[in-house]
Amino acid sequence: MGINPAMLAQAPLTATALGQQQARLAQQAQQEHLSKERQAMEKAAALLRARLGEQEWRLFERTSTLAVPSRLWPGTFYRLRPTEAVMVVRDGRVTASLCVLTTGGEPWPDRLMTILDLIASDERRLWQMANITPNSTPLDLLNEIEPWRDPAFYGFIVGVLLAASSVGWWLKWLLF
Repeated sequence: MGINPAMLAQAPLTATALGQQQARLAQQAQQEHLSKERQAMEKAAALLRARLGEQEWRLFERTSTLAVPSRLWPGTFYRLRPTEAVMVVRDGRVTASLCVLTTGGEPWPDRLMTILDLIASDERRLWQMANITPNSTPLDLLNEIEPWRDPAFYGFIVGVLLAASSVGWWLKWLLF
C-alpha cells in the first residue's frame, strides 16, 4: 500500500489548522480568565463600597486612601492604599510601613477588607504577620507587641542569666 500524494498535500494544512485551533482555544481560555478576574474585582469592590458607606467610598475614590484609627494606640492611624504597604502615621508623620503579603490572585478590595478586619478585631496580629519597615522606628508600638524587639529586653535576660549562674560557665558556653 502506497502513500497517497493527495493526503501528503493536505497534511500540512491539517497541522496548521490544528495549531490555529489551539491558539483560538488558548485565547478563549485567557479571555474567560480575565472575565472571571474582572467579575471578582467588581464583586470585591461592591463589598468594600457597602462596608465603607457612600461618603467614605467617594472619598476613597478621590484619594485612593483609607485612614483608619488604631484601636490600641491613640493618635496613630493606618493609611491603606490598594496596592501599597500599610503606612503607620503617628502625630502627622509616617513612622513605619507594614507589608502585608497576600496569597496572590485576590483582588485589592479583598486585601483592604482583610486589613480592615485585622485592625478592627486583632490589631496585634496585623503587626505580627506584617513585614515591618520602620521610618524612625515607633519602638514604643513595637515593644508593646513584641518585647524581644527592644534591646533592653536582651539586657534584662542576660542580667538574669548572669545572676543565676557563674560568669565563667557562661563565658565557656558562649565561646565553645
